[in-house]
Amino acid sequence: ERQQQQKLDAIHRAGAELAALDPDELASMSVAQRVELLKANIRKYAHDLLHYDVLEIRLLDPHTSRLELLLGEGITPEASKRVLYAEAKGNGVTGFVAATGKSYLCPDTTHDPLYLVGAAGAKSSLTVPLIYHDRVIGTFNVESPAPNAFTDQDQQFLEIFSREIAGAVHSLELLVAERRSTASQSVEAISREVAIPVDEILHSAAALLDSYIGHDPGMVSHLQNILDQARLIKAAIQRVGETIVPAEPASRPGGKESSRLRGLRVLVADNDDRVRRSAHSLLGRFGCVVETARDAKEALVMARLGNYDVILADIRLPDMTGYEVFRELRRLRSDVPVVLMSAYGYDSSHSIVRARQEGLKGVLYKPFRVDQLFAVLDQLQGGSAKKPATGVAAAS
Repeated sequence: ERQQQQKLDAIHRAGAELAALDPDELASMSVAQRVELLKANIRKYAHDLLHYDVLEIRLLDPHTSRLELLLGEGITPEASKRVLYAEAKGNGVTGFVAATGKSYLCPDTTHDPLYLVGAAGAKSSLTVPLIYHDRVIGTFNVESPAPNAFTDQDQQFLEIFSREIAGAVHSLELLVAERRSTASQSVEAISREVAIPVDEILHSAAALLDSYIGHDPGMVSHLQNILDQARLIKAAIQRVGETIVPAEPASRPGGKESSRLRGLRVLVADNDDRVRRSAHSLLGRFGCVVETARDAKEALVMARLGNYDVILADIRLPDMTGYEVFRELRRLRSDVPVVLMSAYGYDSSHSIVRARQEGLKGVLYKPFRVDQLFAVLDQLQGGSAKKPATGVAAAS
């Protein structure tokens, strides 16, 4: 009993040290390094405390139910590449344990219908779930070349150790989420503050370029270079931001699918600074390339010289009605869909009704929700745009 208690104490101490680091070490480590540290400590304690040479740990992707390999020691290459899901049938002992949340002791692999070969020559195996707060987040499997190699006490020890591993994995996920959130907020703040001044550069360069076209090829070339470089600044901020935001947590290897709106080129014309900033922040978050204009004159110049997939224009611009700007945009770029925006449905000039008679496809009534904006973009893109899964964010 004393030996058993000492072993339990050792397992708990090992669990506390699985991913423990002082703040200075933590600050200097990447997520990948943190994952490698966790794997190295699991190997060490599995060997030293539990005396297992063959082990396999898989983490459950809650979105796909796929069990992704985190750590494989002593298993065959075929087993490490095997695709498994958390399903009670057709996915071996590992899939059964992940689906049911129950440990599975296999005393003789040659006569067990669930067993799939993990280690060459294995005669018995023990598989337990990784559980955190009553939720299965993965599995831990060990195997032996001897039949009946595992006892109920082995199962107890492995279940305790697995709970410690589950806690360490959860802490790692929180760390990654915190780093991702902090980095994302920093990148968004930089983009938000830079976006409007860069748009001012674009407006000025585009207006000058428009006046020099056909008169001074040298000046046109210089102004076009200014436009190109200004756009590269915004693209560089987004690209660098994507490199410093951490990858997905270890339990979600594939990461979430990229938004189908990525790369969509959007021009937003609105006299309200808050709307233009919101457009950069919201659409930029999903990978759209956003440029803005303060009035119809700027919007028409940008549309004439730029290359956009969709144009959003407020119906109360200071120099044109919504119908007039819609008509001019259609004249300049009949291939680009236009969406008119109206505050609370107020339309004294009946711009929306008149524009609809001439082919207007999309209308947004401010303040609108994120899902309404994405629904309109989705419609204009022929159903190719992907709506965000969550969120009600207002655009003023």
